[in-house]
Amino acid sequence: MNRTVGDKNAKTPKPVKKIEIDESKIKLRTVLFIVAIIVAVAAFGFGLYSLLNRSAGWTKIEVEGGGVNASLDLSFYYDVGKDGNDANTEYRAITALYGDLCVRYYQLFDEYAQIEGLRNLNYINRHPNEIVEIDEELYSAIKFFTETGGRAIYSFPAFEYTEQIFIEGEETLRGEFDYVISENAEEYISELYGFFRSDGSVSFEFYDDNKIKLYVSPEYLQFLAERQITNVVGWGRYKNAFLVDRISDELSKRGFIYGIISSYDGYTRVLGETDEKYDLTIYDAQKEGVSAVGSMEYSAAFSIVYFRDFPLVGKDYNRIRVYSDGRRAHDYIDDCGFYKSSVPLFLAFSEGKSCAEIAIRATNAYVSDKISESALYGLQIEGIGYAYMDGKYLHFSGNGMNIDLSEGYEIVK
Repeated sequence: MNRTVGDKNAKTPKPVKKIEIDESKIKLRTVLFIVAIIVAVAAFGFGLYSLLNRSAGWTKIEVEGGGVNASLDLSFYYDVGKDGNDANTEYRAITALYGDLCVRYYQLFDEYAQIEGLRNLNYINRHPNEIVEIDEELYSAIKFFTETGGRAIYSFPAFEYTEQIFIEGEETLRGEFDYVISENAEEYISELYGFFRSDGSVSFEFYDDNKIKLYVSPEYLQFLAERQITNVVGWGRYKNAFLVDRISDELSKRGFIYGIISSYDGYTRVLGETDEKYDLTIYDAQKEGVSAVGSMEYSAAFSIVYFRDFPLVGKDYNRIRVYSDGRRAHDYIDDCGFYKSSVPLFLAFSEGKSCAEIAIRATNAYVSDKISESALYGLQIEGIGYAYMDGKYLHFSGNGMNIDLSEGYEIVK
């Protein structure tokens, strides 16, 4: 065997060159190093002091530890120490509780995650035509949704299909999933609607002791399997409404009432009756762009739903798409599976109702080709206030709101 021998001198140390050391520089470096340590220790001590001695007042509450949970879509602000309790103790307590609730309800209501030992909505979707016992809160939410929301919970496959409009990529490719542009998309959604519109194809059956069955006909099961559709039912645009409601209710039950929770996509709950005032910005979406044109001031334990078909924050582009010609596609799906919006902005609010209930009731007014007077009257009968922009006019009905509009805009009651 031949072996290559390296240069024996390659690893031979070179002669050492003596360097005179300036002792004054060593002293200076030592002093600077000690100063750096002192500064670092002081900064750490100040940070620790700030954590252990939190000031009373409005504070953003965030979930610690990361991971997927409901807080990724929510903002929660709380007035710690408002009732005279120690601000730091209260902050730690509400942060821990909020984190637990965000994880629990996100997993319980999730259509996608398979979690060992948890019978969530994903579990129900994976076990059609079986009677399964589920969590009481999930049972009540599904029952409420099916009784008040029409066929919305069953139209989830159309909702998922439309969501592909918002995936990053070329406009022409995304347009293939837009029924306004693509005949194939319109035909596909119509075919889906032929199934999910009917109890004979898909429906929930409710039993005692929180037992439930998702009935799916053999024909619909075959259709779903051929198209690799795994989620038969889902919350669609209402998911964050249910999450905000559940988390808010639990916080209020534990005595935390001095706060406000909002989702990026338009659901807000004031936790309890306080003396605070809150502002809600009103926007006007015209061809030239979106601009703030006023505000609505409110107090009390309000629930507010903010429907809009134009983007305001970065995450909106996951559910709203603005085409190059200015047309907007979004995920406000009607019972037939097609996206609709009667006006760019529609607000609905109530002191006594949840976000989910308001959103479901207001759907007939907003998720439509145009504003319906009968739908608006229906909201009034239910005790739900509303406001919407029509050109330079803000149409308003309801109590408990003070409105301030920019010059050139008027209120119509």
